[in-house]
Amino acid sequence: SRFFGKVVTERVAERVPPSDAAGTFRVTFALDASLKEDTATVRVAGDAAEIRAPKVRSLLAGAGRLLKSFSYRPGVFVTTDGAFDFKAAKSMRMAYLARHYANPFMQFSGEAMCRYMDDLVLDGINAFNIPTGTPHIDAVRLKHDPVARKAYEEASDAIRRHLHELGCGLRGGGGSNTAPGDTDPALAAEPNTNPRAPNGGFRVCPSKPGAMEFLLARQKRNLESMRKEGLDICTLGHFPYDEGGCGCAACGPWGCNGYVKMCEKLSELNRRYYPDAKTVMSTWLFEDKEYEGLWEYLKTHDWIDYLEIDNFGSDFPQYPLDHPIPNAHTKILTFPEISMWGRIPWGGFGAIAYPKMLERIFRSCEKVVDGFRYYSEGTFEDINKAIVTDLYIDPSKTPDDILARYAAYHFPGTDPADFVRLVELFERNHRPYMMEFANAIEAKRLALKMDGEILPSMRNSWRWRLVYLRAMIDPEICDTGDLKPG
Repeated sequence: SRFFGKVVTERVAERVPPSDAAGTFRVTFALDASLKEDTATVRVAGDAAEIRAPKVRSLLAGAGRLLKSFSYRPGVFVTTDGAFDFKAAKSMRMAYLARHYANPFMQFSGEAMCRYMDDLVLDGINAFNIPTGTPHIDAVRLKHDPVARKAYEEASDAIRRHLHELGCGLRGGGGSNTAPGDTDPALAAEPNTNPRAPNGGFRVCPSKPGAMEFLLARQKRNLESMRKEGLDICTLGHFPYDEGGCGCAACGPWGCNGYVKMCEKLSELNRRYYPDAKTVMSTWLFEDKEYEGLWEYLKTHDWIDYLEIDNFGSDFPQYPLDHPIPNAHTKILTFPEISMWGRIPWGGFGAIAYPKMLERIFRSCEKVVDGFRYYSEGTFEDINKAIVTDLYIDPSKTPDDILARYAAYHFPGTDPADFVRLVELFERNHRPYMMEFANAIEAKRLALKMDGEILPSMRNSWRWRLVYLRAMIDPEICDTGDLKPG
């Protein structure tokens, strides 16, 4: 009760600072096992509200609906009587918050990280993929910086505790053939033959003698570590490429041969440790021949709960749209690219947003998918997060609907229509080499107008600062042609 009271009162107080003249508005939270999973009833009448849900995380999603039903004005928030229920159309809504490369999530304190997680659950996220172990890429830096290492470990502890308290599922990793660089060279994989797949990092060939035993031993240590941390595991995943893959004759084609055989053995081990965890197998960067081979395999195997399917770009893969999965058990998740498409360095220009592209991809696959796991490198794509999450909760919404509600909640005092137009201009100018100066000038004008209207309590909020800075930076890029952040 203290947690829910703090979440609601803090969010309201940020927008409308407490006043001695204020009245009392009471919110009652109730766990109700009779309600369906992933739902919450939210009722407002007069000076009181009641939120009922079967899970803690669903109660928090209901609280998000309540907070966004208020109208925030100078010195007061106004309530509206009625029902503001939460009900999700798609079952899995997972946020992958990457903590590496000294990015914002790696720099956040435990308190800041948990607060951002709360914001995402308020929006309707019900599972997380958040690395809490020391990332390989940062291991040397943290080894020589004990202050930073201690801060990272303390934040990791706070994240683990809070995930347990929220009752949010957690995705566990370790389901690939990548390994530390000091692994026995005799186990090394051959270069990938898939032209879309990179060959970064050290990769183990699971077909070599002793290699599968090596991978299973690594995964066993990983699983024992997760059990020791006391985490509630929702999914255990496998990833084919990026740093994975093998192009040898025994493993190829990797996506429907060596990779599947490896995942099957790793998943048998996973189930011994976490019998109730769902198995997710990614098809990231698959070629059509790999889809064809995997579909043939799925005709006689149904141990895969979810296939995670998407492209790095602006289109959903066509093969899964043309060919239904050949068993009744396996479902599809998407892997929306909300962070890294079209602008580098990621987060170097303020807020990014491309809602129309994200909606187009969703509409192309909405009839065959049951959720998503988006990948985030920071808070700069918070608008994209909101678009994806709301589309999968209520597909009847349009991006403009979602943006208007985002503005009313996060930028109170401004005209939501101005924000909708501002984001449209951001999307038109998303690709730096295709930017139009007129769009940048209009976006700057709208941002300056909104900056004069936003409630003073929210003017310095990080969400508004990211939007404002993007609107100020784009005209400078257009004017100078300089794409390097200062």
